[in-house]
Amino acid sequence: QGNPFALTRMGSLCEDESLSPEHLKRAMDILSRFDDPPASLASLIPVGDDRSRQQLLARRFWLEGSLRGNPNAQIALGDEAMELGVGSNREDLRVVAATLFGLAAQQGL
Repeated sequence: QGNPFALTRMGSLCEDESLSPEHLKRAMDILSRFDDPPASLASLIPVGDDRSRQQLLARRFWLEGSLRGNPNAQIALGDEAMELGVGSNREDLRVVAATLFGLAAQQGL
């Protein structure tokens, strides 16, 4: 379910805050169709985070793209996980980041 390249691109559009309010609503509708992320990855999309809604949507799109094997999504989400892990001193997020970077590297990125 879901095109990994399109999911990754949607994440980038959200990060750049390039979506109109109508497209943003549509993006949220698309994400509502997906299952909740695995508990080990749910902390990448914290509800009380100070990031904009579009940044949180970007992480969720990258998570979906990463789970479907897109190396660009894995790099983008790994970068977010590393930033969160270093900022909050959470080793588990740094491990997630290293894993995502490793998966992307195995695919040639």
